[in-house]
Amino acid sequence: MNTESSHEQKDATTRTETGTGTGMGGDRDRQILIAGDGVTATLTAGFVEQAGLDPLLASVGADPIRTGIVVFWKPGLHLLERIGLRRPIERRGNTLTELIYYDATNSAENVTKVAETASADPSLIVIERSELENIFGWSIRERVDTTDRVVNTVTGIKNTETSHTKSRSESDPTACANFDDDITERFDAIVAEHRDVLATNIDAERSYGNVHTWSFNWPAGIPAPTHPVELWSEQAAAFIVPVGTEDVWVRLVARNDASAEATIAVSKLESRFGRLFDAIEDPFDELNQHDIQYGRVSDNHPVSIAMNGVALVGAGARSGVPGDRLCPTLGCEDAWVLADELAYGPEVVEKALSKYEQRRRQRMRQLVDSVPVSPSRLPTDCSVFIQRLAGRRTIAFGNMLECSIPASVQSGIVWLSWSTLCRSIKTVNIDSPRSHKG
Repeated sequence: MNTESSHEQKDATTRTETGTGTGMGGDRDRQILIAGDGVTATLTAGFVEQAGLDPLLASVGADPIRTGIVVFWKPGLHLLERIGLRRPIERRGNTLTELIYYDATNSAENVTKVAETASADPSLIVIERSELENIFGWSIRERVDTTDRVVNTVTGIKNTETSHTKSRSESDPTACANFDDDITERFDAIVAEHRDVLATNIDAERSYGNVHTWSFNWPAGIPAPTHPVELWSEQAAAFIVPVGTEDVWVRLVARNDASAEATIAVSKLESRFGRLFDAIEDPFDELNQHDIQYGRVSDNHPVSIAMNGVALVGAGARSGVPGDRLCPTLGCEDAWVLADELAYGPEVVEKALSKYEQRRRQRMRQLVDSVPVSPSRLPTDCSVFIQRLAGRRTIAFGNMLECSIPASVQSGIVWLSWSTLCRSIKTVNIDSPRSHKG
């Protein structure tokens, strides 16, 4: 649903008549701006709307990635089920039930294949990003307010800016956004998918430098692997994921600084990653550099993910290493927890956002404490970066690898608030574009 009118002009009567904000039964009249173009921003809009609040989804002018794949881990699948998205995603995606890994420092015969025990509750689902965007189109974007205006910056409003004589009440706007038409509007809260849109930079709590990644479809002229594969060296890794019956997606990841030439030249990539592919076919001979997507990710954690009416979700809330297979699901968890706190947590927005941050930090500590590393999968002298990446992937592929992953880590439901679990939640069936919210 696209709206060009000012979001502040909607009153409670209008929202009641149109049915907006009747999803999970929340009775708070809150206008939430969600600034972002990616998966987490869209899911946040869906969860916020389902929680009975009033979201406005706006672009930040980024060029969203529409190709490649998205992998959802089991906790994310459980949450997607609560807004009717799990079944359509599973139907259009593929279950990852096997994994092949190869230690590049040893012989080419040192290849191990592991498989997940047959289960009706899969651990990992991979879906093409274009298919996911189609699902989001009719399941979320048609149901929430969107705007063609682009968000330039968002700014939190400190308590002293609202009143010099009393504390801010639950009805006071807590953040403002400046749009590309040079109009600034206030909202009860603003959700940002990336830190770049914040008017004030947030210091990093921990910084690990930059991670470089190159992605492409396996060239059609070369026989492609038929199972998911991970390839490791001391400083780099390659991940291969078959999607559907024809496409096979490849991601190369490295920590060392990359020159501008290395980001586009196939010969440079082959020199850097070629030995990783000694055990399988080499894709570089048939690879066209115009088919390569290059990206650079800042691997750092912000000091805070909620401040002065602004909440960070997804990539904005944490360090995300490409290929770890946890990021989309952690963003999905962000969206759910944030919607829960805004709809059913403390009445004052700042306190609700503080609870959101507490719950998400607790979840991240649990993940960090549970990260295992299997020495048999890695070179003996691999870098700390490779160890971290392998550990996070071990959590995602825990049902296949011989390691002990606590059940609580693989179940995002345990991180929902008790009030949410005790409520009878209306699950919306939106398996087809013609379905609507009851």
